[in-house]
Amino acid sequence: MPTRKKQKATAPKAHAVAPPPERKHHTPPWKRTYLGTMSSTVHSVSSWLELMEEGRIRIPEFQRPWVWTDEQVRRFLESIVRGYHVGNLLLWRRNEAPAWEGNLGEMRVCSPELSALHGSYLVVDGQQRLGALATASVAERFKFDLRDGSVHVEERDVPWLVPFSLLMTTKGMLRIVDGAGAEHAARHGLDPDEVKDYLCEAMALVSGSWALSAVEIPERWELSRVMESFRRINTEGTPMDPDMLRAALERATAREADR
Repeated sequence: MPTRKKQKATAPKAHAVAPPPERKHHTPPWKRTYLGTMSSTVHSVSSWLELMEEGRIRIPEFQRPWVWTDEQVRRFLESIVRGYHVGNLLLWRRNEAPAWEGNLGEMRVCSPELSALHGSYLVVDGQQRLGALATASVAERFKFDLRDGSVHVEERDVPWLVPFSLLMTTKGMLRIVDGAGAEHAARHGLDPDEVKDYLCEAMALVSGSWALSAVEIPERWELSRVMESFRRINTEGTPMDPDMLRAALERATAREADR
């Protein structure tokens, strides 16, 4: 009797499923013109001075002239020495910049044309603060007390008071290496090792802890957008009464102490 061949069971044919239509992504109109936000950075006092000496910090024509008095410079330097917040600089990055000559406080800067390799910054807000640093680095009358860290405007050569310019620049540091500290100690009958140690401690702070923060505006922003950012920061806030702030902080710290 003939045998039947077993037929292999076959799975039912699967019907091809069409892929879902690709969804179109909708970008809101405001995002199409979004140019990015600003970034923040912190540099030591010595780093800011290097940027200024290289001509990478520039004062645009729409800025007001240098107007700070010696007392304002002294108070600003004192704030940095004491570690107080002195506000953020507002700088507009420019990847390419033409040759420039101008003043930062009492520092005269002559800068060649800069390429994107180095870049430069236009000062939108902070000219007086940067000018104060620059002035202290070139004017011998701003003095630092090596003992208590106080800041003075003093034309005379006084014991323990040394020019800020001796601490803030490479040239000043070279003067110390060459014996400026020892000479100062000899003139005033001070311990030369003590003077040298104090100078080195101060220089370490200039290149480290003594610092300023800055907010950097992207290079691609247009001038109108830069000025609008400046306007919003400087005209739309409401000043806080210091007495009100003090009372609020006293209440907050008193509650913490009671816990």
